[in-house]
Amino acid sequence: MSEEDDRRRRSERSRKAQDRGRHFHRGMAQQRGETRENGWRNEQKIELGNGKGNTRVHDTARVNDKGGRDFTEYKSGVRIRGDAHTLNQLALDRKLLTRDPNATGRWLTRAGAADPVVRKELEALQRDFPDRFEVIEVSRAEAEKARKLGRLLERQARGVQRELHNVPELIRQADARQRDAKARVQEAAQRAIERQAAQKVAEKARQQELARIQKERAKLLAMLPREITRVVEVGMPPPTQELNREPPTPGTGTTAAGREARNRGLERGREARGR
Repeated sequence: MSEEDDRRRRSERSRKAQDRGRHFHRGMAQQRGETRENGWRNEQKIELGNGKGNTRVHDTARVNDKGGRDFTEYKSGVRIRGDAHTLNQLALDRKLLTRDPNATGRWLTRAGAADPVVRKELEALQRDFPDRFEVIEVSRAEAEKARKLGRLLERQARGVQRELHNVPELIRQADARQRDAKARVQEAAQRAIERQAAQKVAEKARQQELARIQKERAKLLAMLPREITRVVEVGMPPPTQELNREPPTPGTGTTAAGREARNRGLERGREARGR
C-alpha cells in the first residue's frame, strides 16, 4: 500500500468517525430536548482564561433561568482515551463549574467507554459538584438509535437547504402560475362581456322585429272592415310565435306567391309526363 493510499484510508476513517459523532450528538440532543426551540445552541464557545487552551467549546449549551451556563458534552466513541485534549476539556469544565455557581453540566457517553484516567476525573467532578454535574451512560442500542435519528435529521436539514437555494426559482414559478391564472380570469371575464353584449344586440333586434310585426298587423287590421277585424285578429298567432317561426320554404306556403310557385311546379310535372 502506498503512502497516498494509507493517507486516504486514514482520512476516510476520520471522516466516518466525525460523521458518527455528529449524528450521535444531533440525535441524542433531539431526544433530550436540547433543541434550538428550547434555547440550546451547538458548538458554543466560552473563554475561561488567557492564552492557548483556555477556550472551551461545548457540544450544546444555553443560558439557564439563573443566568448560568447549562452544557452537555457528547462522546459517541466506544473508548474515551485520556489524551491531552480530553483531559483539558475536563479541566475547563471544572474551572467553569467553580467560577459559575449557577452552571450545570453533563457528559453523555457510551456505557463503559471512559478509560480509567477519564473516569477518575468524571467521578471527581460528580463528587465535587453533586447537584450540578452528572455522567449519563447509554447502551449500544440507545447510541445506534440516536445515530439513526441524527442521520435522518441531517438529511431533512439538507433537503430544506436545497429548497432554500431554489427559492428564486420557486418564486418565479409561483409568479408564472399567478400570471396564468390572472390571464385566464381576464379571458373568461372578456368572453362573458362579449357574450352579454351579443345577447343585448340580439334582444334589441328581436324587439325591433316584434315591433315591426305588430305595426304591420295593426296596418292590416286597419284596412279591414270593422265587422271582420275581430275575427281576423283572434285567428292570428301571437306576435312572439310568428317571430320564432321558421321562414316557409318557397312553393309550400299559403301566400299568393307560394300558391303560384306550387302551381308552376305542378304544371311542369304534367308537361314532363305528356312528353
